[in-house]
Amino acid sequence: MTNKRGALCGNILTTLAFFAGVYTTISLRLVETNDDSIALLVISVLVSLLLSIVLHTMTWVAYVMIGKISNMGWKIFLLVVGILLIVGAIFGIFLATVMLVVISVNGDDLMSVAVVKFLGEVLQLAGGIFFIIAFALKPKTATISNG
Repeated sequence: MTNKRGALCGNILTTLAFFAGVYTTISLRLVETNDDSIALLVISVLVSLLLSIVLHTMTWVAYVMIGKISNMGWKIFLLVVGILLIVGAIFGIFLATVMLVVISVNGDDLMSVAVVKFLGEVLQLAGGIFFIIAFALKPKTATISNG
C-alpha cells in the first residue's frame, strides 16, 4: 500500500461517515423543534456540518497533493486530521453505544438511527487510521538499477 492509497481509503471512509452523520442529523428531526434551547443545538449541528464539509474538502485536496513536488506538508495535515478523527470517533462510539442501550430499553423507533450513528463512527475511526497510515508510509519512487 502506498501513502496515496492510504489517503484514498481514509477519504472514502470518512466521506461515508460524514453521510452517516448527515442521515443521523436529519433522522433525529432537530430542525422541527420549536424549543429555544434546541435552537442553539440546531445551529451548532449546522455549523458542525459546514466545518465538516470544509475538512473533507481539505482532505481530498491533500490526497491530490500527496506525491507531488509541491507537497508542502499535506502528509502532516493528514496525520493531525487522522488523530483528531480517531479521538472524535472514540467519543462517538461511546455516545452511539449509549444511544443503542437507551433506545433498546425504551423501545423507541430510532434504533436504525443509532445503528447508522455507530457504523458512521466506526467508519470515521477506520478513516483516521488510514490517514495515519498515509503519513507513515514512504512514497513509492521509481529506481533505476544497472543490475
